[in-house]
Amino acid sequence: MKKCRNCKQPFEPRFNTLEKYCWNSDCKTIEAMQKLNDHKKKEKQRITKKKKELLTHADWLKIAQQTFNAFIRERDKGKNCISCNKPLNKKFDAGHYWNKHNHGSIRFDELNVNGQCVYCNQHLHGNLIEYGVNLEKLIGADEFAILRHNAYETKKWSIDELKRITQYYKKMKKSFD
Repeated sequence: MKKCRNCKQPFEPRFNTLEKYCWNSDCKTIEAMQKLNDHKKKEKQRITKKKKELLTHADWLKIAQQTFNAFIRERDKGKNCISCNKPLNKKFDAGHYWNKHNHGSIRFDELNVNGQCVYCNQHLHGNLIEYGVNLEKLIGADEFAILRHNAYETKKWSIDELKRITQYYKKMKKSFD
C-alpha cells in the first residue's frame, strides 16, 4: 500500500505503481495542479533558453556592460567621485575615462572605470581633466601609460568572451553583497 502525498491515506494504485495521489477528487485536483505547475516551469525554462539562443552580439555586449557597470558601482560604493572627490550618494555612475564606444579594448578594464557622480559624468561629460589627474594619482604613472596604450588598440569582443565577462562580473558583484 502507498500513502497519498496529499491526504496521507493509504491507497492501492489503479493503473501503475508510480501513482502518488489517491483517487479522492481533492487529491486528484492537487495532482493536476502540480503537473500544470511543473509544465509551466519547464515551458518557462524552454522559452528562456530559446531567448538566450536568439540574443545578438549587440545584446550580449549590452548585458556584459550592464553587469560590469553594476560591479563597478558595488565596488566603489562608499568612495568619493573620481573627478570632483565628493562622496558618492546612492545613485552614481560607472564613469569611463576612455569612453567605451571609441576605446572598446578597455571598456571592461577596471582601471578605466570608476565611480563617478551623475553631475560629473553626465552634465560635465565625464569631467575628464579632473578624472585624468585623479586617475593617474590613483593608479600611478606607469599603469596610466599602459592603460593609455591599451586604449588605442582595436578589440572586437566575441559572444563567448562577453558571456564569460558577464558570468565573471556577476560572481564578483556577489562577493561584495
